[in-house]
Amino acid sequence: MKIGARGAAAAAGMLALLFLLASWLESIHGAPAAPRPRALRQAPAAAEAPAPAAAKRSELPPARSFGEAMGRGDAAAASADYRQALLDWRRGFEFYLAEQRGLAFRYDVGCAFMGRAELRKFMREMLDRELPPEMLSAMRKQLCVLGFSTVDFDPARELPEILTQEVGGFYDPSTRAMRLISEVKEGGAAPKSSLGKLFRAFEFSPEEQKAILVHEMDHALADQWWDLEGIQHAVLHDDDASLAVTSLVEGEATVVMFAQMSGLDGDFLQSSPDAMRSHGNVLGALMATAGGPALQKAPKIIGAMLVFPYFQGGAFVLSLTNRDGTWAPIDKAFAAPPTSTEQILHPEKYAAGNDPPLAADLGAVAARAGPAWKVAAANTVGEMGFEALLRERLGEPAAEIAAGWGGDSYVVLEHEDGTLALVLRTTWDSEPDAASFADAWRKTQRIRSAAAAGAEPPAAVEPLAAEHAARHGMRAGSALYLDHSGRDVLVIEGIDAATCAAVAKEALIGEWRVKKFEFPAPRPR
Repeated sequence: MKIGARGAAAAAGMLALLFLLASWLESIHGAPAAPRPRALRQAPAAAEAPAPAAAKRSELPPARSFGEAMGRGDAAAASADYRQALLDWRRGFEFYLAEQRGLAFRYDVGCAFMGRAELRKFMREMLDRELPPEMLSAMRKQLCVLGFSTVDFDPARELPEILTQEVGGFYDPSTRAMRLISEVKEGGAAPKSSLGKLFRAFEFSPEEQKAILVHEMDHALADQWWDLEGIQHAVLHDDDASLAVTSLVEGEATVVMFAQMSGLDGDFLQSSPDAMRSHGNVLGALMATAGGPALQKAPKIIGAMLVFPYFQGGAFVLSLTNRDGTWAPIDKAFAAPPTSTEQILHPEKYAAGNDPPLAADLGAVAARAGPAWKVAAANTVGEMGFEALLRERLGEPAAEIAAGWGGDSYVVLEHEDGTLALVLRTTWDSEPDAASFADAWRKTQRIRSAAAAGAEPPAAVEPLAAEHAARHGMRAGSALYLDHSGRDVLVIEGIDAATCAAVAKEALIGEWRVKKFEFPAPRPR
């Protein structure tokens, strides 16, 4: 389920919508407290003032400060010279980020200008490369068999529309250049999301463009120091670790964006992580209704995974910075990134370094299931995934149950007739945590099988509810199996009851091991 992976195109489409949602929240709850005076945000000195309007742009010397560059950009935007405005603001944010992050740009960040329609087309082509057909096919099977979606949801059809509906502009790490919009509107066509319509996102909004630009320029700066593509490549085949790394990358840039938007600059680093999480929870709830037709029809996990890196990632970043108000802990985090969503949700576990995520080899479970079965996908659900899955069925208790997560591995099996099955092995921080998860899963089993209220807990093997099997691509008449022993819980769904014991025995052979990832070294200073 590589929904949350750091894809430049995927991230860009969501950032514009999230800016609109964040702006809407600020309009309701009020702006942050007034900032302390800071030299960087003061108006330019008289000697640095922009040349008179009559002077040609080509005759002006390069801007020498943040204030001068931003002033020139504002003047260009007021004159409807949007391309020049973006170039001036980009120059301004080079000054801003160098001071705020304490890191200089090592080389200029290139810019390519496109119309919104052209940029959307470019993003779709990027998505075709980032999410090839075989990955989208595996994603459909994973979402379906885990219970996040039904057989009707087709990521190949829906995801490109979801991820490109509100195009703003983005940093492309493959070319190390910015892709920016250059015109006021797209032929009069309004955006599809309700928040986009409310804020007239089809027009050139200076505040929106500045917010997106500082966010993406921060990515460019981070890439020059830590090799963002290399970091993501290290976790390419682990969805939970990939979402964790993306949360560091997007969380850092989100904190930079909010610091600049609020006027608090470095003081924002000591903001409450809880406030950032609360905003993320509100925005996550709004995504279902404010995110456009495609997102409204999509499984809830899609919106949750798209919002998670920005706000849970932002809260993770603030939890590391708010003690001394510096970026030093984040620089260290880029050198040794978080490797699970558990560490994002519980930053103290990342800081302590004593609760790494665990994985297990599930062996030849396809062979044990029978010659007609093959492995279609293998991955990790993670704490965030379990919380989202259980929340849909159990509500608020899901977070507390998922918080006991210690590790998991699963495989999706595909029968030659196209039906699917799940083998999911989990381990938990304690036996009570495992018992809570097993009980929660049994409750979801009751819901799935529509058992009568007050019925006894199901046996280790029971028939899979026909409706559930049909909705999630599993074989009619197949079984649902659950084994709870100590801190481990094993779940099997969609395989014939007669073969569940053999599959379970194979799945339990492997020992739990600490996940290891080879991250690239920081670029030489």
